[in-house]
Amino acid sequence: MRTANGKRITDTLNWAAHNPGEIHYNVKKRRDQATIMPNMIGFQSVVFLINERLKRTGVKATKVIVDRQSQFNQSQRDLMKFYSDVREIDMETGPGLPKWDLRNTPTMPIEIAGAGPNAGLELVDIQLWSFKRMLEERLPDNLLEKLVVPHLKQTLHDEISFEAIEQRWTSWFQKVTPPNQQNLPTIRQAMADDEERRLAVVRALI
Repeated sequence: MRTANGKRITDTLNWAAHNPGEIHYNVKKRRDQATIMPNMIGFQSVVFLINERLKRTGVKATKVIVDRQSQFNQSQRDLMKFYSDVREIDMETGPGLPKWDLRNTPTMPIEIAGAGPNAGLELVDIQLWSFKRMLEERLPDNLLEKLVVPHLKQTLHDEISFEAIEQRWTSWFQKVTPPNQQNLPTIRQAMADDEERRLAVVRALI
């Protein structure tokens, strides 16, 4: 890679190869590994959607029930408590990006339900089964129309795909004020400072 951007990518990969111990994904203990597994990443999205639904409808949650999973339940409790504890704090997501509004996050501890009858968990199982069959192209048209399509029209989050990223951020960047002669020196200085910081790390590897 001979371009400037290609050089940055190569340098980043070289740093990662020489510093595997520094890449923890915020997890440094084996017992905490469950917190970064796909199950927990998905549960974080569930917490956000609960907060957003409550905000839009103006109702209050009476309880939050999750199915029994010994490997993840404690991590789910911890995550729910964390977002409940910071619900009054304006959470920054990055320079120029929206803030998280978590004020509607439920404050009660989550309840763990076993294998017994539970209408809410059974509805979740039906939805998961329906979407799985749809992705496998094995869902009858009548069920597809009744169970899946309505959810596709009501979702609050983008799908996870390059197309969704493009659709979301293209319109956002179109609204960003382009650089002008007045702020160009500041932008160039910020880029130079970042490049010097990057090169200092690269030189330390040699």
